[in-house]
Amino acid sequence: MLNEMHVALENPVVDYKIVRQLAHKLRGSSASVGAFRVTETCSAFRGLIDLQNLQGLKQCLYRAHYENKTLKKHLEVLFKLEKKIKEAGGTVPPLNSEPPRPDPAADQAQPDTGSGAASSSGNNAPSLGNAGQSSRT
Repeated sequence: MLNEMHVALENPVVDYKIVRQLAHKLRGSSASVGAFRVTETCSAFRGLIDLQNLQGLKQCLYRAHYENKTLKKHLEVLFKLEKKIKEAGGTVPPLNSEPPRPDPAADQAQPDTGSGAASSSGNNAPSLGNAGQSSRT
């Protein structure tokens, strides 16, 4: 999709409708696999397309290429690490399609005091608060 967008932006007469469709498709695809930096970069395309800012779109496309390459490098490292773990006889837990759901009974047994201390239910994971939300809208 990045290459298709590059071709579309290099045409002598840019079809901004096609560029918008490609940006939308890339944004959806990147969001579905958790590539949030690529997704955020694609979100910037919308305003630049509305302004028909060709130079800004090219810069944004360059950024999307960079974020995509960075993601690819990180994934390659993770896959190599997973392979080494398995070769050494270890196991890697499978990825779940959904995050685990909290046990309502555990919440009732341990009331939240708001102190931030870990509960005795064994869940020592820190609270994410608003970390999952983008600061940019």
